[in-house]
Amino acid sequence: LLERWYFRKTNLAFREKADRDHLTTAYNRRAAEELLKSLFSQFKITGQNSVILMFDIDDFKKINDEYGHDKGDTVLKKLSDALSRQIRSSDYLCRWGGDEFLLVCPSMPESDTAAFAEKLLGLVSGLKIPILSKAGQIQITISIGAVRFIRTDLGFMDAIKRADRAMYHSKEAGKNRATVT
Repeated sequence: LLERWYFRKTNLAFREKADRDHLTTAYNRRAAEELLKSLFSQFKITGQNSVILMFDIDDFKKINDEYGHDKGDTVLKKLSDALSRQIRSSDYLCRWGGDEFLLVCPSMPESDTAAFAEKLLGLVSGLKIPILSKAGQIQITISIGAVRFIRTDLGFMDAIKRADRAMYHSKEAGKNRATVT
């Protein structure tokens, strides 16, 4: 009995570690895809929808080029930590790749999406990330694309593609903004 308990506990710990990005501790892309697949199936059956916010750090390449990749990693960690403290316990912060993240918010009302995205923009632009140089601190902004599943989606990747286009619309419109579609 004790052996089974230990096995289950160890197995859960390994699974949790395998689902997390080692740098930011946000969920990794594999875990995000599993989650989105499940949420999309649930949407098709019950109609229960989720908000998907895709965002990345504006001009992140400049940070890596000017301060080095270790400072870029610090920026990613600080961003993830700050967002993790501000989201609901039912939300999932996922590192999609590089400096690109998804924030998946199951059951968030459509009417709350724009205000929530604006709150995130304010939170991130208010972050002051200390660095060791004459500049003292790095201030960052993000661009967000927010979408929900729609009935014509064939899979969750259709929503991801729309979120990506919306995020790039935010960048083209001047960065540090959200496009909700």
